[in-house]
Amino acid sequence: MIFLGIIISGLLPMVTNEMKMGTMNKDIIEAQYAAEAGAKRAINEFNKVKFSQTPNWSWLNSNTAFINDVNTKKYKVIIYLSTDASQTHVTPSFTTSNTYIIKSTGTVNSATKTVFLSILVTGGGGGNPPTVPGLASDAAVYAGQSLDVKNGATFNGASIVSGGDIETKNNLHIATPYGLYKNKSLAIPQYSAEAYKGFPSLGTSSTNLNGGTYYVEGKWVIDNNATISGNGIIFVNGDIKFPQNVNFNGTVLIIATGDMDASNSNNVNFPSGVLISYKNIDAKNSFNLTGAVIAAGSVSFKNNVNITYSSSVLNSFSIPTTNGSGTASTSLKTGSWKIQ
Repeated sequence: MIFLGIIISGLLPMVTNEMKMGTMNKDIIEAQYAAEAGAKRAINEFNKVKFSQTPNWSWLNSNTAFINDVNTKKYKVIIYLSTDASQTHVTPSFTTSNTYIIKSTGTVNSATKTVFLSILVTGGGGGNPPTVPGLASDAAVYAGQSLDVKNGATFNGASIVSGGDIETKNNLHIATPYGLYKNKSLAIPQYSAEAYKGFPSLGTSSTNLNGGTYYVEGKWVIDNNATISGNGIIFVNGDIKFPQNVNFNGTVLIIATGDMDASNSNNVNFPSGVLISYKNIDAKNSFNLTGAVIAAGSVSFKNNVNITYSSSVLNSFSIPTTNGSGTASTSLKTGSWKIQ
């Protein structure tokens, strides 16, 4: 019994130590899984942009517990630019191209593991167009030849681009981070009259589009105080003359082979519209549009013009944007795991 007691007393510290080591190894493995879970959650938020969803980054930079084990298992994720050696926390932006590092630290009891993953973001995702447009449909306003903006104009959600000169005067506002770009020629969407000639014509007075497609041969002169309701596409094989006080109360794509003239109009309103002219667009006196304006020729805006870029309006008609598929998504490329 004395001999057995000596053996047991000698083995007991070893057994105790093995038990501790086993628990520690288990915690280390689970800490790595926790770290990878945090990194994968970050990847999921990046991927939301591809499906026009808004990422939620409110959980970054803080310890996040697992629902089924709130006391022992946690992860903490920070994201920083790959060029930043100091690892300053940032919230990812999808308007410009950057490589981000996801750093996720998992903690289980006293064990910690950290994983790193690089994410390459090619700007233009989540409905946010690139700061420097690649196509005409990435801009709030694109003028193929020249752009003239005077006497009060506000542009939101995208940059303003001209293939030639830009002349501005008095109270121009472009919401950050966007700006003006001149002498920059961009590709514009191409539509053919032949593809629309079989659709019904459209009158000049108030009407409901009823989600249809319409074709107008020759100049389309809309009546004063007209209201065009409903969603639809209008192709005009000629010029368009906008009247006084016209409202397009729906989501509309209007394409004209000629000019779009609202130079003598007041209160022309497009709550949800895309205008494409293969010549010139001229508007003044309270011209308001949410969507995009594209002209192969020149664009002139005067006296209180408000344009707000909307990728969702463009996507309603599958108009190609940066990635060429009709949606402004973000391309992601992930690197390999690095564990420490």
